[in-house]
This record gives sequence, C-alpha cells and structure tokens, in this order.
Amino acid sequence: MDLIFQELIHLFLSLLAGSAVYYFYGNRQVFIWALISGFFIDTDHWFDNWMAYGPNFDLAKFFAGDYFAINGTIFVPLHGWEYVIALALLGFGIKKYQPIFYALGLSLFLHLSFDVFSNNAPFEGYSVLHRIFMVLRAY
Repeated sequence: MDLIFQELIHLFLSLLAGSAVYYFYGNRQVFIWALISGFFIDTDHWFDNWMAYGPNFDLAKFFAGDYFAINGTIFVPLHGWEYVIALALLGFGIKKYQPIFYALGLSLFLHLSFDVFSNNAPFEGYSVLHRIFMVLRAY
C-alpha cells in the first residue's frame, strides 16, 4: 500500500479517535493528542532510517521504506501495544488527565491495528517487549 495513502488513513483514524473522545469529554484539546499518537508517531521511522543509512538523510530513501529490509528488523520504538495498555491504565488512574490519556491510547490502538492489517504483520510484531526479546535472543 502506498505510504502517502497509509498516512492519510492514519490521519483519518486519529481524527476519528479524537472525535470519539471529544464526544464523551467535550475537550477539543484531545484532537492534538490523538494526532500526536496516531499520526505523528510515524516520525519514529526516522530511527529505522538512521539505523540503515546513518546520519545522511535522503527523503526519497525515507519514503521508499527500504530501511526495514536493510536493517533486517523493525525498530519503530514508539509503536507498541504496551503503550496502549499503559495509557489506558493511566487514564483509569488519573482522572484529571483522562481525556488526554484516552485520546492518546485510542488513537495509538487504531494506528497499530491498521498497521497490522495493512502490513500483513503479526500482532506481536508491534510489541516493544517482543522486539527487545528477539534482539536479545539473537545474541
């Protein structure tokens, strides 16, 4: 699937998550938080790009996405189901910031779910702990 199209879907899903949380809490600020965790989270792909190509940034190479194949693994350190769980627990526990945590968590959940579906990736591939374990197991 084309990267630009994927990003447009991430944008839509982030706005959808923001709308859902806004419906329950009436706080417009949730849209910003939903965009951060559901759309701008893909900035962590820069880490994978850096691991493949070093500090020389080339926009064409970045959008080609070849860095995953070159690295032989996927890092994306901000993509993790564990964060969704942590955000849900924080929202449950800290009522004052509940709309923010729920917007972050729901938007990230939708982002990861779409990534698993669109990339035909295994669920555990988006687990930070699983990726760490796989790296450690390789040594």
